[in-house]
Amino acid sequence: MTGVFLGRPFPPRCLIVALLCLACRGSDTSAKTLDAGDTESARHFAQAFYDWYVPLSDRVPAAHMDSVMARGHELFTPTLLQALQRDVEAQRDAADIFSVVGDYDPFLNSQDPCTKYVVQAVERRGGGWQAMVEAQCGNGSSTSAVLVDMVRDGVTWRFANFRNPDQPAYDLVSQLRAVQAQRDSVSQSDSARSFVIVLTRDVRVVDRGAAPEERGVLYGDTSLVLPRGTELTMIRIGLEGGCTVRHGALMLSLTSCPWLDGFTDHQSDIFLRRDMPAVAR
Repeated sequence: MTGVFLGRPFPPRCLIVALLCLACRGSDTSAKTLDAGDTESARHFAQAFYDWYVPLSDRVPAAHMDSVMARGHELFTPTLLQALQRDVEAQRDAADIFSVVGDYDPFLNSQDPCTKYVVQAVERRGGGWQAMVEAQCGNGSSTSAVLVDMVRDGVTWRFANFRNPDQPAYDLVSQLRAVQAQRDSVSQSDSARSFVIVLTRDVRVVDRGAAPEERGVLYGDTSLVLPRGTELTMIRIGLEGGCTVRHGALMLSLTSCPWLDGFTDHQSDIFLRRDMPAVAR
């Protein structure tokens, strides 16, 4: 039925409905085209990063992280970049026991990387995009290595997070924050105080891989015997009960330092801390 308004006939109702449907279809097609373009753009950004980064991963950790951080503003969101910068600085200042990036490669989710990484499925996730990155090793095997979160700011893509595909809730940003909280906690305790540990007997230092741990034995990155009377100067306190000590020109990185706060048995009959009375024997 055609009506009249201001002297002009209305178009038939069926024509109006048809035009609206075409408009909706056009809008849907445009949205899908835009999504497809974003997907390809995100894939290209992520793949270009891995093509550039993987050859760097064979370098000494500090060297390849220097290269990454030099491009930090173009690669990462401000939140991730700031957390990474603090972690890298901590690694330089206090060795790997203070650092996420000193422990493993967070961009490859591995301590033993493969030779090639290929961006596979890319999909919209929340307010950004997520890509599955596959590790392709020299023996022909492949595995899902890392989930990469990306956000777009205009025409610029940046990485917002890196996740373990087997444990998506375990992500780099959260890990960096947790380790930073531990570092802050350490710095607020007695890490800034320099004190001396005097050995009341000969003490073995053994490789940290040895297990189980024994009372009166220290575990570190070397094997030797420290004679009775040796004085160990505390240099820094690490995470999870570790520390770095110095004896003359010798520096020892220890994974367990029982004289520190937090241990129930300070073994003060063996490790005499100057501000801690010795246990009568």
